[in-house]
Amino acid sequence: MAAAGTPGIIAWTLVFGSPAAGAKLLGRELAAASTSPLRLAVIAAPPNGSEIVLRDMRSLLDPDLGELADAFTAVLRQLAAAVRET
Repeated sequence: MAAAGTPGIIAWTLVFGSPAAGAKLLGRELAAASTSPLRLAVIAAPPNGSEIVLRDMRSLLDPDLGELADAFTAVLRQLAAAVRET
């Protein structure tokens, strides 16, 4: 961002996954290889806070995989909620 003349943003991307869940997903949709493993972005927010950002997995998978996408999104939301409580 600095090379573009814009102040940088302090952020972390947490990447995690399960080989068993990943294999199940890839068995149904190979294109998911570009969207998995699951990710959460944690972005610093002034004055001393942060924002947790996640993408609903329905936006990344075919509509016929909606139930599986919802399960992955639920995991992301549970993790974000657990972090917010600490």
